[in-house]
Amino acid sequence: MHNFISKIVLFVFAAVIMSGCSLSKVNVKIDEKSYETDEEIISVQIPIISGLSDNAFENELNTQYSERINEMITSFSEDSQKTTNERNGKSVLEIKQNVMYNENGILSLVTECYRYTDGVNGISSRIIKNINTETNTALLLEDLFSDDEYVKMLDERLEKQSEDAKYSDLWEMPKIGKEQNEFFYFTPEGLVIFYPPYELSYYARGFVEFTIPYSDLYGYLKPEYSFLY
Repeated sequence: MHNFISKIVLFVFAAVIMSGCSLSKVNVKIDEKSYETDEEIISVQIPIISGLSDNAFENELNTQYSERINEMITSFSEDSQKTTNERNGKSVLEIKQNVMYNENGILSLVTECYRYTDGVNGISSRIIKNINTETNTALLLEDLFSDDEYVKMLDERLEKQSEDAKYSDLWEMPKIGKEQNEFFYFTPEGLVIFYPPYELSYYARGFVEFTIPYSDLYGYLKPEYSFLY
């Protein structure tokens, strides 16, 4: 009898864990492709997302990633062949995937891209996907907030943070513009707003990032995102 009860308790406990995981996280598998030729070095990671409740949306996401990255590889190779005499060494394409947040019904995936085919420096870019895994929708920054007052609030937070010494090299004050509607991601520490290289500072500085603690967003987020506080 004791063993029978123990098995029931373990079964219920396991069911609760599995249920919690399915609600809070989705699966992100990374498919890696790397090869090197006499002229090129290519190392790319392609995410494969699974576990969403909407199979059509899930397939659409995975198709978008696969097609876009394959297009980047094709474009890179074409440019690389044209610029053989305009660089020292081999051309380089690197694409890396970073799961920045995968909890509470939100998946935040940052794709870091580096491309070098000619000249002195390569080009860095990002592909950002912020997904509400409960509603199976892509999130924009404006989707998180109850009204437009968030823009003024975030501008004030960014201005205050930019006074820190680590931002002393900025030649322009950060503001929330149209690009920031997509140029953001989630972390356990807060909401990260970023700006591409050369927008606010010199190119070698890379992406300029500001982390806004979730507690600073209190009263501005829609009720469904209040769990972030």
